[in-house]
Formats: sequence, C-alpha cells, structure tokens
Amino acid sequence: MEYQNGESEDMSDLSVQLKAFDHQVGGHFLLMKLTKDTVCKPLVAREHFFYDSIPQELRSFTPEFFGVVDVHFVRSPSGEVLLYATPKKTRQSSSSSSSSSSSS
Repeated sequence: MEYQNGESEDMSDLSVQLKAFDHQVGGHFLLMKLTKDTVCKPLVAREHFFYDSIPQELRSFTPEFFGVVDVHFVRSPSGEVLLYATPKKTRQSSSSSSSSSSSS
C-alpha cells in the first residue's frame, strides 16, 4: 500500500473502500479488508520480492499475492476519514497493469 492524501474526485471508478478489522492485535501492521476474502496491508519490499520470485511449486502453500494498490484518504462530509484502494498505475502500458493487494 502506498498512502496518499486525496479527494474523492482524484479516484477512479476502480476504487474500493477499505474496511478495518474489528479486532486487531496491538503492535501489528494495519490490516484492512479489501474484499470478503482479500487483505490489504502495508507493502514491505522484502515480502513483495518474495511473492514476485517464489517458485511455482511453492505457490500453493503461500497466501496469494494480487499486486499493489494506492491508498487514498478522503474526509467525508461528516468528518470521518475513509480509506480507498485504487489499482496502482504501472510504468508499462495500461494493458499490462498489475493491480490489487496482498491477501492471506
């Protein structure tokens, strides 16, 4: 996840609101719910490298990695801070973009 302070007009139609888990152990990274079955968490470079380079025969034993999202903070009219995930833009052409989050 990369954090950016944004306004709602900065986000695309592909943005998804992140939901916090009700119960989280103190001292651990912030985990957010992207979908019912997908977790969004801060990007750690070593972990990202691991998921990009893991041998095919080990993939069935590890959480599936879907890619990277940008996270935008938006303040609602009532003052509540909302988090939205948007597929990260890549330097390559739009037809080969990788977008989502890591899941476990």
